[in-house]
Amino acid sequence: MMKRHNHRRSVRPRRLGVQPLESRKLMAGDVAVDVDISGSRMDVELTGDGLSNGVEVRQIGDYLHINGLNHGGAATTIEGQASYVLATKFYTGSQWVSLDDLRIELNGGDDHVLIRDVRMNAFTHSDLEIRTGRGNDRITMMDVTVLNDIDLDDDAWQDGNDYWWMRNIDVGGKLEADMGDGFDTFVASYLDADHLDVNSGRHNDYVSLFGIDVDELDVQLSSGNDRLRIDASDAVFADLDGGADDDVLDVNGTGFYANGFNAVAASDNFETIYS
Repeated sequence: MMKRHNHRRSVRPRRLGVQPLESRKLMAGDVAVDVDISGSRMDVELTGDGLSNGVEVRQIGDYLHINGLNHGGAATTIEGQASYVLATKFYTGSQWVSLDDLRIELNGGDDHVLIRDVRMNAFTHSDLEIRTGRGNDRITMMDVTVLNDIDLDDDAWQDGNDYWWMRNIDVGGKLEADMGDGFDTFVASYLDADHLDVNSGRHNDYVSLFGIDVDELDVQLSSGNDRLRIDASDAVFADLDGGADDDVLDVNGTGFYANGFNAVAASDNFETIYS
């Protein structure tokens, strides 16, 4: 029960004035860096703090430049600094140590991770793993080579409108993208892998594949009014599933844009097909 407060009107004249507005400072996220060296292998893990983090990982020569991006209205810091530099290959005095695995876990918040010019080719088991967590997240990858697997995971299975874009990606094993629920977009061009697996989750999603060359292609769109477009791509085996609701498959490219496999024969549960 709410208490009733009796207000007595003051007989004194009110003084009108201007009160200063409270100054609001947006919280800046910080990303922690953890390096684990075992023998000749070096694993690197970046961990966000649950705020809206923006981080760029770019390789220049034999160095990883980990830079904070202005994202969510404030500049993200890396270990409290604007940037952080790691050698991807160095000599300890007794042996060479090289980058093996790179793992990025951003946790909650609307995050953006940018991976550029990264070459993880020292070991055949080298993996790149990115977990964005809850929120509306963006992944951008350009000119990336990984000898084993790339694992991209929303890691929440809750609503979040994600945008994942990549170009010039070379994967020795499997690239798996689990986008979770939300109105998501997945765009990949010039990607070479043994296996590409995209699961866009529920709600209305858009998946675009251009210049994809894989042995196995799996696209699962789940429920929602989804659209899948494939151009100038080739796959030895393919499974394209539109899932529930009203879905569109667009594979009507000709000439340079024609696909090297029969995408229509590999498709199921698409209400509209352009071929």
